[in-house]
Amino acid sequence: MENRKKTEQHELRKWLDLLCGESFTCELDEKTFRIDVFETDTHYIIEAEIPNCLKEQLTVLCETNAIIIQIHKEKALWKQRAVPLPFPLQHKQICAYFSDPTLEIHISKAENANNANRYAIIINERN
Repeated sequence: MENRKKTEQHELRKWLDLLCGESFTCELDEKTFRIDVFETDTHYIIEAEIPNCLKEQLTVLCETNAIIIQIHKEKALWKQRAVPLPFPLQHKQICAYFSDPTLEIHISKAENANNANRYAIIINERN
């Protein structure tokens, strides 16, 4: 278990270095919305800056190795951004919090029992 955790952390660090150095990341930030990725002792945190948006317009989907953030306007998909991750998400606890203009998605480093390949994450309001 400890070896798997070290491998996951090493892969995440390589991925962050690659992601932060990519020129297309800046272009995506301008065309869709800006995202940042942080790490704490217990979670990986994806932070998206989504101004002028209501919680009801947001959808966060979890796929096998990616988080997908969608913005809907007038019941249609308006913008979408996928955040690929270097580890599988099916055994991770994932929570989302929105406080205009910031959406935070917390991915636990610990594993739990969820085995779904794709599912929606409930977005909670943060005061």
